[in-house]
Amino acid sequence: MLPDESSAGLAMAAGLAAAMAGAEGPRYVEAPDGTRILFFERSNISHDEGCDVARIVLSGCFSINGDMLLDRRGEPVEGGFEAMFDGPGDPVSAWAWLAEAVDDGVREKFEAVFGSTFSEDGLRMDIGPEAFLLFSDSNCWCAFDDEDDSELLFDL
Repeated sequence: MLPDESSAGLAMAAGLAAAMAGAEGPRYVEAPDGTRILFFERSNISHDEGCDVARIVLSGCFSINGDMLLDRRGEPVEGGFEAMFDGPGDPVSAWAWLAEAVDDGVREKFEAVFGSTFSEDGLRMDIGPEAFLLFSDSNCWCAFDDEDDSELLFDL
C-alpha cells in the first residue's frame, strides 16, 4: 500500500507501539509521596491532522491509590491521554485530559505524579512526550475490562 494521508495515523500508532514495547520503564510511576495513578484504557483512536501530523486519543478512566475516580453519579470519570506525532517515532507533545473538572485534592495528586499543572479549567494537563512514554510503558497502564477486573496491558 502506498503511503497517503490515511496511513499516516497508522504509522504514528506503529511508532508509539514500538516506543512503548522497546522501552524499559519502571514498574510504576509514583509521586514523591507514593501516590499511584493507574489508567484503564478503553479505546485508542488515531486522527490524521494532515502533512504527516497525527494525534492519538487514548480514552478510559483513572484510579488513585486503588480507588476509581468517580463522578457524582458514581460512574468513572472519563479521561485519558492525547499525543501528537509529526512522523514515525516518539510523540512531539502529549497531555492528560479529564472530561469533567475534579476537586483540588484529586487535581493535586495528578499534578504530583506527572510533575505538571492543569489548565485553568482543570480539564487538560500538558505532560510532555517523555512523561507520557514513561507512564505508558509502566504498569500504571491497564486495559479496561467491563466486568470490573482489569488486566495489565504490559507485564514488565
